[in-house]
Amino acid sequence: MNTFISFDIDGTLIKFGGESVKHPIAVRDAFNELLKLKIKEYPEKFIAKQSDGWTDSQLCREMLKSAKITPSHDLLLNFQKKTEDIYYSIIKPNFNIVPGAHKFLSYLSQKPNIVLGIATGNFEKIAWKKIQLSNLEKYFSHHIGGFGNSLTRKEILQNALKDAITKGFGPFQRMIHVGDTKSDAVAAFECGFESIIMKTGRQKDGFPKYAKIFNDFETDFQKLIDYIK
Repeated sequence: MNTFISFDIDGTLIKFGGESVKHPIAVRDAFNELLKLKIKEYPEKFIAKQSDGWTDSQLCREMLKSAKITPSHDLLLNFQKKTEDIYYSIIKPNFNIVPGAHKFLSYLSQKPNIVLGIATGNFEKIAWKKIQLSNLEKYFSHHIGGFGNSLTRKEILQNALKDAITKGFGPFQRMIHVGDTKSDAVAAFECGFESIIMKTGRQKDGFPKYAKIFNDFETDFQKLIDYIK
């Protein structure tokens, strides 16, 4: 049975805190630079909403709404490029990896019937930079993914699967998405994926009943392996 497994990044493979704070800083600074503003707070505080499970494109639109600015195609593209440029200029390889992530990914990557990909709300360049600096890139050697260039999580998962097929993998008899938010679970369900939720992000409850919930890759390693077999 050929299986495609996609992974979210923030809160799923990489812990919040530490270098993870550089991402919202890049978003804020790009917003200020493009629009000649002087916002000091982080994006979540500026929009007065928690953005767990959001895409970068969604966050950009919400910030523009809070600033009472009408989004345009060119503005959104410029925001993406500016955010990526700023992120690259400030990021350092000091990420905190979720316990057991290397062990779990190493196990999966050695299975000939399993194809791994990324499905994250991060803009594409930011996503791959996080994976690279976290020393996780070797597990995603085919560079398969769907990213926050799209507006919704559903589109991101669809794009990740399409990317895998375009690169010569599949057909798949089973698709699984691993994330840490309700948005991950809902998108998985909408796309015909099974949903694995890791309680390693900020959300700890309120997940749909159809999601399979685990604590972390280290504690529940064998349970995860048994589920995927």
